[in-house]
Amino acid sequence: MYPQRNFRLWVFIIIILSLIITSPGYCDDWVYVNRDIMFSYYYNKKSIDINRNSNLIKVWIKFIYTDEGKKFFSPNNSIDNELSLILFDYNKKIYQQLKTDYCHLSDIIRTDHPDINDIKWEYIKPESVQDEIFIKILNDYKIKRSVSNGNLIDAVHARGWVHAVDDDMFLFYYNDKNIKIDKQSKKIEVWVKEELLEKERGKIKSADKLNYSLTLVLFDYNNMKSQELEFINYFMSGLIKNHEMKNIEWADISPGDVYDKICNKILKDNNIQR
Repeated sequence: MYPQRNFRLWVFIIIILSLIITSPGYCDDWVYVNRDIMFSYYYNKKSIDINRNSNLIKVWIKFIYTDEGKKFFSPNNSIDNELSLILFDYNKKIYQQLKTDYCHLSDIIRTDHPDINDIKWEYIKPESVQDEIFIKILNDYKIKRSVSNGNLIDAVHARGWVHAVDDDMFLFYYNDKNIKIDKQSKKIEVWVKEELLEKERGKIKSADKLNYSLTLVLFDYNNMKSQELEFINYFMSGLIKNHEMKNIEWADISPGDVYDKICNKILKDNNIQR
């Protein structure tokens, strides 16, 4: 009698283990990337789909909340991990979040599955979770990017920031690697970075918390006017919001304001006379 019960017990254990091993969440399928204060994150090597012709990578990403992450994202402890289906364009360094399952252990609590028409491409913020996963996959699968001259945002993120001015809340920089100076028309097109001071960041109660902004500015340094052509917000959560500028008009630059100081800094650094 007892040997038969032990045999059944072992059969039951073997079946359970086999189900765990063949399930999508088994740890051998998940490749560890890194850990921060909010979660540890992995990509699923069995789910990865690489199309080298279209420069696309589709992959499931797993985020396991730390104790701090649970307090922040799920105070009632109903969710302790999430699975996200991500599509990377590794040449343009952009991504789409196609689907997200919010889970408690292996049980799906809720799913975000937006309509394909509502999904927009987002730039990968440097040193973000998405960036670390992206770089890990490129390295693991020996994928090389061919960065074009048009990949401006990627180049802007990487290097070339020159400190221009501070105010009570922000540090301001301009990027001297991708600056376009037309001395004939007396115009300068340049990316301006607006970085929130550490003391001010702590005052923001939003869950995303603004990290910094990028603005593509066109200066008319002869008439001291400016246009904001593109505007992008980067949040500490990794979220990126790109604002399309419509009905762009020239605005006067007031003496002593931020754009006045940035423009004059650029003129001085590049030995340009007005």
